[in-house]
Amino acid sequence: MQDLDTLESVCDTLDSVLTRLASAYRALPESKLLGRLPDGRTRAVAGHELATLIAIAAQGVEDRSRPSAPSWRLLPYEGPFVVGDQLGVTGHDLLAACSRLGVRATGDGRGHTAADRDDVDGGGGDDAADAAAEGSAGFVGLGSAHAAYAYGSVPASTAVWAPPGVRCDRTGVGTVLSRVLAAAEELAGVLYR
Repeated sequence: MQDLDTLESVCDTLDSVLTRLASAYRALPESKLLGRLPDGRTRAVAGHELATLIAIAAQGVEDRSRPSAPSWRLLPYEGPFVVGDQLGVTGHDLLAACSRLGVRATGDGRGHTAADRDDVDGGGGDDAADAAAEGSAGFVGLGSAHAAYAYGSVPASTAVWAPPGVRCDRTGVGTVLSRVLAAAEELAGVLYR
């Protein structure tokens, strides 16, 4: 497993694994998408379950400052041909949420800390409004995440909301990302069986 001293180390690996999985799912024919894995699930269902886990992890990171656990949003199943895109989009959302833990993503690849943003926008502004003003900078493709995101040295112990099924309300972001990475690597290992 990756050294989780910084968020960047696990995000590097997660970015790579999710990019490969999203591309693989987009290339699979219907017969493979609907084919069964050794555990009995179809490849499409297994990919959708991973995309759902990624989406929930992203929501836990995004809503980390809420005083109580968020109302978890579930990812709808839109059919087998959408799973690759769901993996790509939710992976992007998770990496973007992680980049905002300590450093804001920018189109030029340079991160800006909260203090930098306050200098630019006069301080005190709404982070969501700041993010909307920045637009979707860098959201070209999951594989190009490091061109747009700067993770800084955010520790893996940064508290976020734990996804449902975890025995605690809050956990470190490194723990959440490790869980997502393990699930993604497991799926990648059986995808072509």
